[in-house]
Amino acid sequence: MSFHSFTEEHACFSSVLRFAGELVQSPNPTINEFGTIVYKHLFYNLSSDRKTVLTYLSKHLGEVDSETTAALSVLQEIAVERIEILRNFVDDLKCQFIVSDTHTYSYTVFLLFCKS
Repeated sequence: MSFHSFTEEHACFSSVLRFAGELVQSPNPTINEFGTIVYKHLFYNLSSDRKTVLTYLSKHLGEVDSETTAALSVLQEIAVERIEILRNFVDDLKCQFIVSDTHTYSYTVFLLFCKS
């Protein structure tokens, strides 16, 4: 069974999303990175829930550095790989993301990248 059909058929999308969030909060870089992979997979494969994925991802910005860095890395990878999809959400991203001072520059560059 594919991941896509699993999340839809078993209505466990929100559980998988929360699981990704818990993984990203881990101080262990390997576990943290696994959470970013789950977030990207959800974003790419569940087109009807992309805004929800971005909303959950935005909760990690402004947190501890490892968490914020993980969230920004997901956004960066999505922007590099599938900018045409992410452009649809740029206005939503501006409203949702509150970023700590240490990551303001990275986030500004990210938004400019999405607009281009």
